[in-house]
Amino acid sequence: MKLIILFLTIISAGLLAGGLCVIWIEYGSFSLSAAAYVEQQQNVVKADLNTIMPLIGRISVVFALISAFLHRSNKAMVLFLIIAAALLLVAGAVTRWGNQPVNGIVINWKMESIPSDWIDLREKWNSLHFIRTIASVVAFCLVVYTALYKLEGPEPEK
Repeated sequence: MKLIILFLTIISAGLLAGGLCVIWIEYGSFSLSAAAYVEQQQNVVKADLNTIMPLIGRISVVFALISAFLHRSNKAMVLFLIIAAALLLVAGAVTRWGNQPVNGIVINWKMESIPSDWIDLREKWNSLHFIRTIASVVAFCLVVYTALYKLEGPEPEK
C-alpha cells in the first residue's frame, strides 16, 4: 500500500507540474495581440482548466500527506513529502487567490472592448503562473527524490 500511494503521489504531482509547464510554454506568449490573448485565455478557462488543475493539485496534496504518514518511520521521507505538500499548497493558493481572480476578469471581456491596460493583467497572471509552476515542479522533484531515496535507502554510516 505504501508504494501504491507513493506511486500515485508521483503521478498526480507529475501531472500537475507537467500541465502547468505546458500552460507556461503554450500560453505564456508575450507576442500575442490583445484579441488573440483574450481569446486564448477565455478558451483555456472554458476548457475547465480552472477546475481540473486545482483538483489534480488537491489530489497531489492528499496523496503526499498520506504517503508521509505511511512512511512516518523514515524521517527524511516524511520531511520531503511534507515540504512537497506545502509547495503544492502554495501553488494552490496562488491559483485560487491570484490566477483565478484574473481569469474571472478576462473571461468577461468582449473582443470589441478589451481594456487598454490588458497587458498589466496579462503580466500579473504570467508572474503568478510562474510562481505556481516553480512550486509545483520543485514539489514534483521532491516526490521523485523521495521515491528514489526509498529505493536506495539512506547511506550507511561510516
